[in-house]
Amino acid sequence: MLVLRVVPILAIPSLFVLGSYRNQVRQARSFLEIADSAQGRVVAQSSRSKRFIRVTYKAGDAERHISGDAPGPGLAVGDHVWIYYVPSRPDSATIGRPTGSAGQARTLLAITWLLGGPLLLVFGGTLRWWTLFQRQRAA
Repeated sequence: MLVLRVVPILAIPSLFVLGSYRNQVRQARSFLEIADSAQGRVVAQSSRSKRFIRVTYKAGDAERHISGDAPGPGLAVGDHVWIYYVPSRPDSATIGRPTGSAGQARTLLAITWLLGGPLLLVFGGTLRWWTLFQRQRAA
């Protein structure tokens, strides 16, 4: 049956997506093992994208600034967020706790299966019909 042939074909790109997600989770865990954390305060927010924020935080004796995407919705100027940084490089910090991008992995898997499955079924059915047609024509 054609459907049983499509599943292994779609499993291959799915394994790449899941492997990438697993690597992101491993990188986040290894980063958190050596990272320090500090509580920062949102001092500015983009007028175009409310998710882009500027945060001040204290690392060691110095006050530092970082800009980036907010770790969640609903943050406003004056709110507090956690900042994670490597003590030897406090300027290269991360806003919010780093994790693997599960949402991105889910989206890629959904695209693979919801678009790839029907496309392979239609293409496979057409290819099968074309092969049978060519055999009949040659006979």
